[in-house]
Amino acid sequence: MRRALGIIAERALLPLLFLPVLALAMDGLGGVTSAEGPDGIADHVVISEVLPDPKGTDDGKEYIELYNPTGAEVNIGGWVIDTKSDPDADALIPSGAKIQAHGFYLIGDKDWTPGTGWPSSPDCEDEITLTNDDGWVRLRKGSGGKVVDIVGWGTAAISETAVITKPIEGQSIERKAQSSSTSESMGSGGADEFRGNGYDSDDNSFDFVLRDTPQPQNSSSPPEPGPPVTVTVIAYPTSIPADGSSTSTITATVLDTYTNPVADGTIVTFTTSLGSFPNEPYTNTTTSGVATATLRSGTVAGMATITATSNSAFGTTTVEFTALPIPIGGVTYPRAGGSALWKELAILAIPALLGAAFVLSRSKPRVRHWLSDRRYRRWSRK
Repeated sequence: MRRALGIIAERALLPLLFLPVLALAMDGLGGVTSAEGPDGIADHVVISEVLPDPKGTDDGKEYIELYNPTGAEVNIGGWVIDTKSDPDADALIPSGAKIQAHGFYLIGDKDWTPGTGWPSSPDCEDEITLTNDDGWVRLRKGSGGKVVDIVGWGTAAISETAVITKPIEGQSIERKAQSSSTSESMGSGGADEFRGNGYDSDDNSFDFVLRDTPQPQNSSSPPEPGPPVTVTVIAYPTSIPADGSSTSTITATVLDTYTNPVADGTIVTFTTSLGSFPNEPYTNTTTSGVATATLRSGTVAGMATITATSNSAFGTTTVEFTALPIPIGGVTYPRAGGSALWKELAILAIPALLGAAFVLSRSKPRVRHWLSDRRYRRWSRK
């Protein structure tokens, strides 16, 4: 009987010895994690750039550019531009005119004569006169209507809080993209070149910079920031228990074609293959190009694939739901992560391995003694 037990233990032990190795090998086949508007952004259309003193003659070159930092199209038809030269409607924006979300609208002087790199035509052409030394521009919703925005320069009597420095000939006055923007960062190749012109602290002296190279944009210019192009998703933590209550924070970073953060308020939709979000599908909006969601684990172990989508751009990541500990013989063994099934089989094999080793340790000396017995030798020769 003991000899038989020894043989059985040896045969049972051999495949069990490979189980932990197999579990580790299978674990290597697990899932793979895949690929501002800053504070102070206005919630209304703003005056984004003004050229009061073009190089050479002013005729046909002065302009006023508007920018829409909001996430919705705005009807600006019938709005007016007041200036020091004409405080009551120096220019009238045609009825039905609209400015797209994060887009531009250009009011140019009559007989428009574009400079190098300028749009071939403005959206609206009117006879405007901008004072060089102490000028100001005011945007209103119709003649005598609500004031939307103001910018004053030099020694102007009208401005928001304080005037910006008088530009020299050929310089434009441009609104910042964010509080830290500079003339260099707003210029060609600068970090803020394509981040729009939405910063507004209601202080002209701080909200605007002087540009040596004017860059007017019209309604045909690309929106800034642009629409979502890339979505990068990360999870923290990347592994949580499958207990139906543990959570992981999912963070989606959304960038436009210029690799700038998309505009605040851009919608991001989150979905998951396991577990759940507060709603399905769950949506949130971006702040500084980032949107977050909280993933709650389910009660089934496995790998959850989370997808974050904004417009047609999307990205994915994974979160592992690890199985809960299981009791074996009065002892609770933790279930391993990764390839859960194989690792659990390896853990379950531990008692069998220990039992087999015990049987072998007890039986082998007796087997060796039996094999040395003379009577067995005589019997074996027959």
